[in-house]
Amino acid sequence: MNYLIWGVFLAGLTLLSLIEASYDLPLEFAGSIKRRSGAATLVHDNVVYTYGGEIYDHPYSNLFTSVSLSDSGDIIYQNVSQQTPGPMCTVSNIILLPDNETIILFIGRYVEYKFPDTFQIYTYNLNDPLASWTKLEPPTGAVWPPARKDYSVTLAPNNKIYIYGGADMNTSAILNEMYSFDPNTNLFTNLTQPDLIYVNSHTAIALPNGTIVYATGRIGRLATEGLIQVPPDQVLLYDTNTDTWETVHTGGASFLARTNAGALLDPTQRYIFLFGGLYTDDVYQELLNDFYVLDTMTWTWIEPNITGFPPGPRNQASMAFVADDLLMIFFGQAMTISRNDFNILRFNTDNSIYSWLKDSDELVYPNRKKDKKGSILSTSAIVGISLAGVCVVLMIFCAFKFWSQVKTWPLLVYNGIIWSPRFGEPTWTEGFRLSSRCISLGLLAFYFAYAIREISDSTKATVVLKSSSSTIQSPDIRFCFDGWNNSAGAKSSDRPHLLCSTDEGYDCVDFVTGLDMSVHQPAFSDRIGDVSCFLFAPPKRFNLVEDAGQQGLGTTLIFALYGDPGVNGAIHTTIYPPGMDPNVGIYGVKTTDVGQKMSDKQVNDWIVADLDDRYAINVHSVYPKTVSTLSYQIQDHQYLVDNKWNKIGFLQDYDHIPEISTIYRPGVVSDSIKARGKYHVSTLRVFPNEYVTMISQEKAMSTVLNMIGSLGGVISLMAAVQLVLFGFRPTSPWGIVQRFAFGSFKTSIDRSLRNEFNYPYKSIPLVHRISNLHTSPSSETVVSLNRQDVNSQLLENDTVPETNSERRFHQIEERMQLMEKLLQAYYVDNEIFKELDKAIRRDEPRGRSIDEMIPDYEAQTGTRNRSHQRRLSESKL
Repeated sequence: MNYLIWGVFLAGLTLLSLIEASYDLPLEFAGSIKRRSGAATLVHDNVVYTYGGEIYDHPYSNLFTSVSLSDSGDIIYQNVSQQTPGPMCTVSNIILLPDNETIILFIGRYVEYKFPDTFQIYTYNLNDPLASWTKLEPPTGAVWPPARKDYSVTLAPNNKIYIYGGADMNTSAILNEMYSFDPNTNLFTNLTQPDLIYVNSHTAIALPNGTIVYATGRIGRLATEGLIQVPPDQVLLYDTNTDTWETVHTGGASFLARTNAGALLDPTQRYIFLFGGLYTDDVYQELLNDFYVLDTMTWTWIEPNITGFPPGPRNQASMAFVADDLLMIFFGQAMTISRNDFNILRFNTDNSIYSWLKDSDELVYPNRKKDKKGSILSTSAIVGISLAGVCVVLMIFCAFKFWSQVKTWPLLVYNGIIWSPRFGEPTWTEGFRLSSRCISLGLLAFYFAYAIREISDSTKATVVLKSSSSTIQSPDIRFCFDGWNNSAGAKSSDRPHLLCSTDEGYDCVDFVTGLDMSVHQPAFSDRIGDVSCFLFAPPKRFNLVEDAGQQGLGTTLIFALYGDPGVNGAIHTTIYPPGMDPNVGIYGVKTTDVGQKMSDKQVNDWIVADLDDRYAINVHSVYPKTVSTLSYQIQDHQYLVDNKWNKIGFLQDYDHIPEISTIYRPGVVSDSIKARGKYHVSTLRVFPNEYVTMISQEKAMSTVLNMIGSLGGVISLMAAVQLVLFGFRPTSPWGIVQRFAFGSFKTSIDRSLRNEFNYPYKSIPLVHRISNLHTSPSSETVVSLNRQDVNSQLLENDTVPETNSERRFHQIEERMQLMEKLLQAYYVDNEIFKELDKAIRRDEPRGRSIDEMIPDYEAQTGTRNRSHQRRLSESKL
């Protein structure tokens, strides 16, 4: 039964998983989506288009991409064709014209700005597969306004585009200018009024009635005044029909003022969604990820109760509706780095239901997740309960089938286990013993439950095993030159490169591979300049030896790093254990024959971390004009596989993962460092920390075997307490096999007992009374196993009928012989009796038998006379 309970318990365990705070991306997109912020965004047929924006390695870009959702809920991310690439820009504005195919791009910040540039405007046709960006020019005789940044662009229901606020590109002064742009004539109309406020980095939403709602942002009555953020309880309305302005004070929820927030009008065209932004005061900045809804009928802000995990804080995010009830928020600026995650909000404004989605299952099957979440029992628990139910049914069936035997069990349990007082002891001693046993069983049950919990929640310890070794395998090392020019136009000597050798002079440059940065380019937070990487990946046979001069390749790897000596850059080195180097698979490196053990998910996670400079393990920077040293230690880390078998604690299953630890000593920058040529930048020396084979093996602190051992100790302790308190009681020599045998097994046990203990009488010691040996046992003389019946018959003072004395003595002798055989077979070790027999035989006179010695012994002790007298007295009786 204990095993059944244990099995059901294990089956009922559920696995918990951590929930990411963004929508899951298909694995093929890992590392391929660049981090961006300030991208111009529009929607066309539920496809979101983004153009430009700041990326990791450049403050401007001309990336043109699209994002959509498949029927299965997966993200589809694609590059949009550009026959002629558009301008490099960021924080621009893009509008889809009413013809539903032409888009118009108003450039914000751009790299080629020159004073006094005017507005830079481009168009693109979405339905033309060979489309190119076309720059618009002012009509003949027309003058466009000066270029600006951080302004708003809004398409009104009258099909005119309204531009408001911003900052001067040349002086960064805040502007209060208002213009309308007619895409049919390409003419601007100045709508600026004298008392219009100065504002930039704000949001602008056009309502169906022709009103444009301006909110958030940074304001100032004059460009020279101190700048403050727009109060969150204030919105500015512009009526495009009457060319009038109105300031409205909103009610409802309150929140922090902000700039560069994201805003959209919902599909019902009543509510404005506001997300994120940047709060700034004189000494403090805070990125935001809160979400608010503005009801344009009542002008009240609502903070909805949203389930799920929100996106990370950001400003300059991209927002778009990919369905009538799905809002996508992606990209954006997170202080010093842009984001490339995607977040989807399912909403229903009529019912005020909002939920951040995690994956495609929640998107396609919204109710299925809710059902799972609301379910009390997991699938594994239901399976365990079902198995337990089957076992109970089988037990009931067996009970009915073998009822004749089962029905005697309660009586046997009561008389044999629960209540079994010994002869000559008062009842209160048995009562105390029963109470003590109940307390012990309770403590045992408590400890058993504690043991089960410890096994299920067992902590792990790591044991380190070391054995000496004369050779050590070399690690893989990636060298990334940050800041050196590696373009085709650079001199070959100025381009970054490296040489490899050992201290014994062996050349290992054949194991160095230049990595294609178009496949994957690592990111580093310092952003010194262009990045060029090389990988040292030797084969298995390339090992370092312990002592110089031995037959081997050497004791130390020496890397000479070369490039333009005038560049003040850095060389970032990353050390990998053989078999755990993701660069080998990504770049198709052929210099190593070590099999890679990283899964696709691990590689994709590494790519994401490498693009975000979040891979800091065993990463060291080597600076020019230094000689640096690095020692390493490779170990086989054996991780316990998370399965039920490992909870047993026997022949455990391990995942063997190579790992490496490094100790790095940076060199001192000095012009006196001996250079190996004019273009030698620095040197890195690499050697093993210890010449040992190291194994780090995980051990579960609590397993079934461990708990069985400790449980046995607890049971032994309780038995010892019982023995001390209440004395020793004999235990049965039979176990479960003999006691609960059935059918032919039971018959064979009975037959063996009769054959081995061939007793001619039916009176059995400790079962039948000695006083009734002269009669044939009947139902009145044969007693049951009931202890109380035995007591009553043994204590009964019956009259012994007369019978032949010799026959009675013979029966007693046979009875004694049977008892000896039973004791010898089941209870008593006769070794000491055998030794006594041998001792007597060694000391007896030669030629005389035991029978011949008995008369002398009786004569010496008087035993014979007394025995004869006793027989006479018994005969007279």
